[in-house]
Amino acid sequence: METEEFIRSIWDYSDPAGSEARFRSAIAAELGGSAVGAELRTQVARSLGLQARYAEAHKLLDEIEAQLNGEPGPAMVRVHLERGRVLNSSGDRDAAIGFFSMAKGGAQAFHLLALEIDALHMLAIADPSRALVLNLDALELCDDAPPGPARQWRASLCNNIGWTLFDRGDAAGALDYFRRAVDARKEMNDEAGCRIAEWCVARAQRELGSVEEALAAQRSLLVRQEEAGNDAPFVWEELGECLLALNRPDEAKPWLERAYQMLATAPWRGQVTEERLERLKTLSG
Repeated sequence: METEEFIRSIWDYSDPAGSEARFRSAIAAELGGSAVGAELRTQVARSLGLQARYAEAHKLLDEIEAQLNGEPGPAMVRVHLERGRVLNSSGDRDAAIGFFSMAKGGAQAFHLLALEIDALHMLAIADPSRALVLNLDALELCDDAPPGPARQWRASLCNNIGWTLFDRGDAAGALDYFRRAVDARKEMNDEAGCRIAEWCVARAQRELGSVEEALAAQRSLLVRQEEAGNDAPFVWEELGECLLALNRPDEAKPWLERAYQMLATAPWRGQVTEERLERLKTLSG
């Protein structure tokens, strides 16, 4: 298994603490002293950053960089990439952009296509003014890639491009990219990701006035979420919004109230804006 695929097999981004433990176990078991071990240690730093343990993450990246003694290569590309992620998460976007740019250059030099795409994707996050062009550049690289880690970026990039267009008022353009994200998730056999991508399609359809179609899609998603044993506050919210748009407020209210009650509590609260939460509170009574 290639290093990139091995790293992806360990990650669970919804559980950074658990991912940290698995990376530490992998390092201790077999790879701690190798160049691959250094790459795995950068993922420990990433997991620390996702837990807001920024000082620990920087300290570990300092140690890895000293171990590498400035030697360019895949591990150093990952050091720059993860340094940028920690800086961006902790609020220093300008510094983060510099490290993402170094990661991109290093990835190009060593023909590390998946890491080049990752760096472009992070540059788009850190520099919203260039998000669309950067994500489109990254997607072009994905579309030309063979099956594997680089091509698997297509779904995330189509999603990001879609939301950039949506936020700019181009719901029709967004819908096209959301549908491409669904196709990419199906190619990956990613059912959970497919449900998220289909939610985005339905959200764009509601925005474009195809409310009955959007409502039917959200009802189908609700069944699939429940079959998977998952809560579905964003589906509940959209069910309510679709019913409101169809002038069925009595049917909408229970869904909006249910969505508000969950989204107003940790850990969901950080995933919605205060404005959106206040709207749900008002509509649900």
